Amino acid sequence: MPRSRPLRLELLEDRSVPATFGNPWPDGMHLTLSFAPDGTVIDGASSNLDQSLSALGSAAKLEILRAFQSWAANSNLNIGLVADGGQNFSSGAAIQSDSRFGDIRIGASALPGDVLAVTAPFNLFSSYSGNVVLNSTGVFSIGGKNGTRDLFTVFLQESGHSFSVGNSPDTSSAMYEYYLGTRTGLSAGDIASIQNLYGVRQNDGYEGSAGNGTLSSAWRYSEPVEADLTRTTDVDCYRFTTPLLFSGTTISLQAAGLSLLTAKVQVLDADGKVVATASTTDPTKNDLTLQLSNLKGNSTYYVRVSGARNDVFGVGSYRLSIANGLVNTVDNTVGLLSSELGLNDTLSKATALVQQTVTSTAQYDYVVRASLAASADLDFYHIRTPSAPGGAALNMVALAWGLGASQIDSRIEVYDTGGNRIATEVLTNNEGAFVLQLRNVNPNTDYFLRVGSDSNRIGNYEVAVDFNTTPIDFSMSGTGTLSNTCAQQTAKLNVQMSQQMHFVLKANQSDADATVIMTIRDSANRVVCQLSTQAGDTQSADVFLADGTYTVTVSIVSSKPGPLPTLSYQLAAFGITDPVGAQQSDTTSAPEGGSSTSCEPPSQGSSSSWSSTSSSDGSNWF
Repeated sequence: MPRSRPLRLELLEDRSVPATFGNPWPDGMHLTLSFAPDGTVIDGASSNLDQSLSALGSAAKLEILRAFQSWAANSNLNIGLVADGGQNFSSGAAIQSDSRFGDIRIGASALPGDVLAVTAPFNLFSSYSGNVVLNSTGVFSIGGKNGTRDLFTVFLQESGHSFSVGNSPDTSSAMYEYYLGTRTGLSAGDIASIQNLYGVRQNDGYEGSAGNGTLSSAWRYSEPVEADLTRTTDVDCYRFTTPLLFSGTTISLQAAGLSLLTAKVQVLDADGKVVATASTTDPTKNDLTLQLSNLKGNSTYYVRVSGARNDVFGVGSYRLSIANGLVNTVDNTVGLLSSELGLNDTLSKATALVQQTVTSTAQYDYVVRASLAASADLDFYHIRTPSAPGGAALNMVALAWGLGASQIDSRIEVYDTGGNRIATEVLTNNEGAFVLQLRNVNPNTDYFLRVGSDSNRIGNYEVAVDFNTTPIDFSMSGTGTLSNTCAQQTAKLNVQMSQQMHFVLKANQSDADATVIMTIRDSANRVVCQLSTQAGDTQSADVFLADGTYTVTVSIVSSKPGPLPTLSYQLAAFGITDPVGAQQSDTTSAPEGGSSTSCEPPSQGSSSSWSSTSSSDGSNWF
């Protein structure tokens, strides 16, 4: 058939930016996906995914999940299906694991006819990462019949973009930018690309040296396990002993929210005879529970876990629990991951993290999940920078975010081996997510991370650390100074194409008792975004700005009477997406405008200038 318009989202700048293909998710083994309900706001429009797919029935969403799982089954990835609360796609959220919706969200709205879908790669700034918007004006089918676009093929590329895989010039690749017809799966090049970002799928910690695929090598069960079927032929066996007196046994396998695995669970007696079986072939309903009342007391039994399907849905992670006593439902409640207090609260007691890579690669170097178990709890971690090509200097990016409902207001600080705190750049501090950057760190050098909560909250969190040779730079930045004679500065911001934007506001003097506030108003003088930060701190905000002219005001307020203190600030921004101009070969649509600003003191007007820097693509900030 004739070559048609490309599937691609957009081509981003060559410069190193937080939202570009090739940047992996920090924790690929715990990713989630959700389908946004109709009416969810996406860039000012209402999603109509269910309406758009209604003619294809329930099989449509299964085809979408099959596309995502095709990547996950071939790498160190999991994608678990979760519910979506319908929040705006532009809502602030944790880097991963927000309890309101999936890390990756699927929606649909009317897009220009030259795009089939729009997808955002992973970024360090907002929950827009990985989201896919299907063009609701397109005609899709299952199998690409009668000249329509095959839904699986479309999402095979879009899911690759969600995982931060870029386009490929190889026509055999699912990431080839033009739709060439129905595809059945990934090419060898696609598999190499996804493994370069996330690595080869690893055996779980219960395999042992000989594996645990047979009854003779079964892992002795003592507590709930989180394990993995790494391939469709993988089998995991566990051994347990019933008490002398008990009312029954409940065996629960949870995969919902963890992966798209469809599993088969068998219970065998000491002679290897199957006494109970449960299985599911539906990845949208993939939890299993066996309630057994006929097991003998003080006897050995085995649980054998395998894939119920021999396709990509036969791979994935699961949680297995064996409880003596009958229950009616699977208990998916997750408490604190660790209840330690004081074990790593100081630099000298820092937990040494295991380095995942020994050289600078696309994969994250360190990932850890833990808990703040008390309001004053602190956790210190010891890390070491990897080697770099030719001994080049590295740049550290460290992320922390609350898991699930744990909005702990996390914060990371970096220390050297002498216990000295090192100044860092804050890239994100919003909605429980915290990201910092430290430039020019030396290879093979020790550092310490301090993790705590700004609001002294208790809960689970995750930390990820990445080292790379190219620093993250904002495309737009400006500076200014506020004082009693210049309490407010105002300038215009021209947005030439609608886009999601990330703003970072830093107030420099830590000893000033004052707050700096940034306010963005549209042409009708309506407030569309407001961001504030205390002196000596940095905060960030994400907002979708439709094309047009905006007024940006930065002002200072003090809680004390009398003259205002003098306080300098830094304001930076980055355009995360460009959903309207998805076919532009370069994002020349970065917000730009004049260089003049106005300064307004508390009671009279005067003029001043806003110091700004030019971005690498030639656009000016304000």
